[in-house]
Amino acid sequence: MKKVQFSTPYEDQVEVTVNGDKYGTLKFDREQNEWVLWPVSIDDGVSYSDDLAETQEIITEEIQSYNED
Repeated sequence: MKKVQFSTPYEDQVEVTVNGDKYGTLKFDREQNEWVLWPVSIDDGVSYSDDLAETQEIITEEIQSYNED
């Protein structure tokens, strides 16, 4: 199972790592009032909830459900 970790360098920004490698950055979009994931692998954001804990849970489930090692 992939190990997904979240670290918070700033109040409205969270770094996402998978198995120790940077996966992307979560940034809070105040205009849309939601967390947006900016994966390293693509140049587009994916919008989630305004609740950080809920967003982290959804992202963890998504990452662990695809590309199983």
